[in-house]
Amino acid sequence: MADFVYHQAKVTSVSTDSVDVLLEKGSACSTCHNRGACSSLDKQNMFYHIDTPNAQSFQVGEIVRIGISVNSGLKAVIYAYLIPLLLLFAAFFVARYCTPFELLQVLIGLGVVVVYYYVLFKQKHRLNKKFTFTIQKLQ
Repeated sequence: MADFVYHQAKVTSVSTDSVDVLLEKGSACSTCHNRGACSSLDKQNMFYHIDTPNAQSFQVGEIVRIGISVNSGLKAVIYAYLIPLLLLFAAFFVARYCTPFELLQVLIGLGVVVVYYYVLFKQKHRLNKKFTFTIQKLQ
């Protein structure tokens, strides 16, 4: 069984077979006396859609514990950052030999990355099956 990283999240909506949650991630310096000056820049809100057979047992506004498999985090980094970076460099390299115009080379590289993210967005339903999430009630 995969190792999980657990966080507390707030249920935002419930359907018959899934739960949507909001995970508010704060800064690592949340105990700092000066956190009010900078923590708003570090704070992120992340929404997760979690398929679960016991979705009806959760209520909107309830604080729950969600688990994200470590492998899922690694896959997300690869899909979101590593593959586009490699595509960008490859497109720049190929465009460098196809055209002498630097602006066109940049546009080709960025165009390849935009197409990649569009394809990734269109395959969202397939990608969701590759990521593992759990949801549990807090005791």
